[in-house]
Amino acid sequence: MNDLHDPYPITPAQQAAFREQGFIKLKNVLTPATLARYGQAISDEVARRNTMTKPMAQRTTYEKAFLQIMNIWEESPVVREFVFSRRLARLAAELMGVAGVRLYHDQALYKEPGGGLTPWHADQYYWPVSTDNTCTAWVPLQPTPLEMGPLAFSAGSHRYNVGRELEISDESETRISKELLERGLPNDKKTMPAQRGFDGSPKANARAFAARHNQKGCLIFADGHAELRSASELMDAGGGIIVPQRSIVWTLNPEDDPN
Repeated sequence: MNDLHDPYPITPAQQAAFREQGFIKLKNVLTPATLARYGQAISDEVARRNTMTKPMAQRTTYEKAFLQIMNIWEESPVVREFVFSRRLARLAAELMGVAGVRLYHDQALYKEPGGGLTPWHADQYYWPVSTDNTCTAWVPLQPTPLEMGPLAFSAGSHRYNVGRELEISDESETRISKELLERGLPNDKKTMPAQRGFDGSPKANARAFAARHNQKGCLIFADGHAELRSASELMDAGGGIIVPQRSIVWTLNPEDDPN
C-alpha cells in the first residue's frame, strides 16, 4: 500500500462534519515512516532556503510566529512527491464535494524556540481566488501535543466573513478574537469544557481577555467568588488558562455582562 497515493476512505459523516465545522482532523492518513522520510527532506529545504536572520526581538508579529518557506516542490523532487500526493488531493476533493482540485502552493511553517503566538487569522486574505470552496491540508511532521501549541480552528467560523480582510497581525488577533466572542463561536477549544457550565454571554479565554480588557480585570468563578488577576498570570504558552479548570468568565467587574 502506498499511503501517498492510495485512497483514504472518507465517510458521509466525516464529510458532513467538515462542512459543518469548517475543518476536520483525520488520523493515520500517513504512516510514521512516510512522515519521517519526507519530514527530513522538508526540514533540510527549510534550513537551506531560510533567509530570516533578525533577532526575535526585532521581528514583526508575523515574523515571530513562524519560519515560512513556500513552493518547496519547485526545487526538491523529493518534496514534490509529497506535495503532489494523490491521497491528500483526493481527500480535499471529497471533503469539498468536487471532482478534482488544483494546487495553489505548498508551505512549510516551522515554529522557533522563543517565537511568538500565531494570531487568529483567515487564510483567504492571502489567496487571490474567486471561490470560498478551498482548503488546506495541515500535516504535522512530528507529534504535536497541546502543550506545543498546535493548530487551532474556531468551529463554524467559516460561515461568517470574519477577519478575511486582515493580514496576520496584532490587529487580526484582537479583532477576530472579539468577533468570535460576540458571535458565540469557539475561541479556544482547551478552555471550552470549563466554560460550558455557565449560561451567559460568550466566554473569552485568557488571550482574548488580554486583547479586549487591556491586561486587567476580574476572574469570576461559577460559584460566585471573584479574583483580580492580570492576563500574564493566567496564560500558558498556547494562550490557555492555567488556573484550576472550573467554570469561569472574564469581565471588567463582577456586575458586567460576562462577554
